[in-house]
Formats: sequence, structure tokens, C-alpha cells
Amino acid sequence: MPVFLDIGYHLKQSAHIENRYIVYDDRFLSEQECYGLFDDHRSLLATQQRGTAIFIDHGDHQLVAKHYQRGGLLRHINKDQYFACSAEQSRALKEWDLLYQLRAMDLPVPSPIALHLELNTCFYRADLVTERLAAEPLSQYLINNDMRPFAWYQLGKTIKHFHQYSVYHDDLNASNILVDSQMQFSIIDFDKACIKPGVTWKVDNLLRLRRSLIKYKAKSPDFHFTDENWQQLMAAYRDS
Repeated sequence: MPVFLDIGYHLKQSAHIENRYIVYDDRFLSEQECYGLFDDHRSLLATQQRGTAIFIDHGDHQLVAKHYQRGGLLRHINKDQYFACSAEQSRALKEWDLLYQLRAMDLPVPSPIALHLELNTCFYRADLVTERLAAEPLSQYLINNDMRPFAWYQLGKTIKHFHQYSVYHDDLNASNILVDSQMQFSIIDFDKACIKPGVTWKVDNLLRLRRSLIKYKAKSPDFHFTDENWQQLMAAYRDS
């Protein structure tokens, strides 16, 4: 019989069969559909490059799947195993829970759809599926488009909204910010993110984003970002 995890948010169900755990939103998937989804894409997820996503069409829903993978030198020794002695301790389940919290706060993030964990003793591998938003990364958008001042202002307001709720994003960069056709912004990839007290980290968050934009500009002179754009963003951040 499945063992259900008590993880505190509505619209979530989870089951443990042998060493495999799943958590899923039953508005999108049944339990069997969830296992089928991960089984069908197991080999693709395992060979996925770090920092990339797999796009999946499931009925009327467009989904995004990612496999948790390590970076840095450690990836050459241990590509995708993480330490945790229970599913509740895993980074993957923490990201799932945080996304649910942020959705409840009406913050612009993708809905978590399904989570898959394989737990062996005190190590696990994990995959996360979220909804695919009808938007593109800011890093890609700015290659082809010059964003108007009102859009930079809107971006500043969006980031301030997250900070007002003390949402710490571990890697706030131009690739993790999405922009849609209505110039509305959302943020993705909340691995290692959390609700965090304090103020200093908010400044560091903004500086990280600025370094990211400058880096993209250095790679491509046609990348549409200027100091004036940053001042527009910061003016909105301060005024919000």
C-alpha cells in the first residue's frame, strides 16, 4: 500500500512504492499518469544537460521537466546524487513546497505539477515537473528586442514583490526571469531558494542580476541592456 507523506499543502498527493516517491497535483495528473510520465522520460532526464529543461506535452497541458544535477568540479565524480535520509529532507521536495507557498502568495512562478524521488539509503536522485509558462527567458528576449522603460519598471516592481515576501532566490539571473507577450514577468528555478529574513541578501540578489545582464551584454554587443535600463529597474524597485 502507498504511504502518504504529510507535507502540508492542499492539491498534493504523494505515494511511496519501494524506494520511489512521487508528489503530484491531482488537477493535472493521476498517480498512474505521474509514474508513467517519469518512466517514459527516464532515459531523457538522466542524459539531460545541467541547466536545460525538457518540454513535455501532456494532454492539454504543456509541462517542463528537470533532473537535479550537480555543478562545479564535483559533477565529474557525482553527477546527480544528493544526500538526504528522507524524502522530506531533499532539496527537490523543499523546492516543491516553496513553489506551492509562492503560488499561494500570488507570486508569478510556475505551478509544481509532479516530483519524483529515488531514495537509496541516504542518497537520492530527483526530477521535478512544473507547468510551462507562455514566456521566454529575459536573456533570450533582450537579444532580439529593446525593452521599453515601462517594462524595466515592471521588472523592478516584480522583483520587489518577491523581496517584500522575503523570497530569497539563490540564482537570480536573466535566464531565470521569463517575460511574456504582455511584458509580464515571472521567475523560475527555485532550487536552494527559501523564505529568508534580513535585508543584505536582497542587495546581493539585485547585484547578481546586474552582473548577469552585463555578462550577456559582453557576449553580444546587440544585447539590449544599458546602465539607463538598470536605473529604470532600480527606480521602480525603490518606489514599490
